[in-house]
Amino acid sequence: MGKVSGIFLLEDAVNKNYIVPGFNISSISMAKSVLEGAQLAKAPIFLQTNMKNLKNFPGTTHPGEQLNKLIKNYDLPIAIHLDHASEISIISDAYQNHYSSFMLDYSNYSLEKNIAKIEKVTKKFNFVKIGLEAELGVIEGQSELFDKNEDNALYTDPCQASIFIQKTKIDSLAISIGSKHGLGSAINYKILAKIHKKINKPLVVHGGSGIEKDNYVKLNNFGVKKINFGTKIHKIFSDESKHNELANYVKSICYNLHADNKI
Repeated sequence: MGKVSGIFLLEDAVNKNYIVPGFNISSISMAKSVLEGAQLAKAPIFLQTNMKNLKNFPGTTHPGEQLNKLIKNYDLPIAIHLDHASEISIISDAYQNHYSSFMLDYSNYSLEKNIAKIEKVTKKFNFVKIGLEAELGVIEGQSELFDKNEDNALYTDPCQASIFIQKTKIDSLAISIGSKHGLGSAINYKILAKIHKKINKPLVVHGGSGIEKDNYVKLNNFGVKKINFGTKIHKIFSDESKHNELANYVKSICYNLHADNKI
């Protein structure tokens, strides 16, 4: 199938009742391992880069151009996603290089300023047919993106989430419910249930590497339709000799999220 929009993947996850995995990659070789694992599982995925790991791609060609070329070799529905974006120049480069899904992150600001910054970006770029995710609440932890351990986690406020969705018109909401960037998570299902009751949009959970697979069914039932994975796949893929190990890990994640055999 090739490249699709983030909206397409999330709508399919809602309609077929599964969770789409998002994999944060730092190189073309890592992307190949992730894609081959997804191909084995016949699973749709978000292939993701963030503002930090974009810099790890060699050469002068933008990673978006490299990834668009790569995914033509795989018969999968794949959204090329920019994760945790806040700088206009980086967003613009990804947009011009045909990313098909975007996540804006101004969650360290107040609700009002978070909304205002998103509105400013959406006036510059049209995400209507692509898909826009944004974050409300502060997700703690340390990962390949976050060098410092954020120890001031702030759960997403369900009432604020409703306002946030109405004002920003985003397509999916990244929430803070106890998952962590990195390893080690404890999901607060009371908060999640309240958020799910308040809004009718796909929910996104970051910090998937630290979430035990026993949680996946319950997360899905409470409206989570995308989970991001980064830390674990970077720990596995220390070099290209780990290609098969990473592909098998990706395959297992797709099966556990019931994202397998969806193409």
